[in-house]
Amino acid sequence: MRVLLTGATGLVGRPVLDRLLHQGARVTVLAVADTVRKLPGHDALDVVTGDLQAPDRLAAAARGVEVVVHAAGALPGSSPAELERVNVEGTENLLLAAAEARVRRFVLLSSTAVYAPAPPRAWPVAEDHPLGPARPPSIAYGRSKIAAEGLVTRFRRRHHLECAILRPSTVYGAGAQRPLELVAELRDNPGAALRSPLAGVAMQWVHANDLADAVLAATAPGVGWAVCNVAGGELFDLRALARTVHGLDRRTGRLAAALLHAPALPSLPLRYDLNRAARLLGWRPTTRLRDGLAPLLNDEPAVRAQPPAAHV
Repeated sequence: MRVLLTGATGLVGRPVLDRLLHQGARVTVLAVADTVRKLPGHDALDVVTGDLQAPDRLAAAARGVEVVVHAAGALPGSSPAELERVNVEGTENLLLAAAEARVRRFVLLSSTAVYAPAPPRAWPVAEDHPLGPARPPSIAYGRSKIAAEGLVTRFRRRHHLECAILRPSTVYGAGAQRPLELVAELRDNPGAALRSPLAGVAMQWVHANDLADAVLAATAPGVGWAVCNVAGGELFDLRALARTVHGLDRRTGRLAAALLHAPALPSLPLRYDLNRAARLLGWRPTTRLRDGLAPLLNDEPAVRAQPPAAHV
């Protein structure tokens, strides 16, 4: 299998790249010049320098490819103009190149940020839940992903392109800016962190490695049209996350007292329904939150605040 991968140096793209190479795929990576040094050396890896705004580079990258995996994108917190340029216009440019090259399959990494708000009584949220983000700071980001999904759907019908859309929840792992910042806050200043606006929010993070496994499953022949949630197997709130952090990192004794006054998460089903991914992709999350966080807490630099990244 020959695959074109965007976002190959990012949180999700790198484990996808590693898995593709391990499985014997020939991979072409589209990468901006200053990220090429982050790529591994491998005989089955080809690099095309450029970005999603360069049609000639996209055409060169897509030539001879069977599958496109689009894991690049502007992140929440980016300006509306950047979200439009990268997530919408960039996706359209890549789809045009894929259609011109007669690529067999196109896999888009979208987001659960596309969904309209759902109260707990409506959980778990399935893929047919109404779209329309209404809560900052994800409104503009979610709308850009809705637009990207619409482009994929349109190209699928017009060009008979096999497509899959994956909607991951918050992704954590080495290099995940906001999750690592939150873990650091819970470790270093738990009292303040547990009084944050996130205190009552139910979270269902997915580890980058689990998401990479879902991406690979979505590239397989015979999967067909698929729109799937991809999230972790555990629902937790800040208090549960703080307990996990405390259990893994016992250098601070400030956590126990703060936990006594933190609100508890009621017993709820998972926020996002994962049955479709299990049925169509044969995928289920395998990384427990505790196991996914442990190597991050053991790596001191990893849990320090990191500068914002524009692309994944």
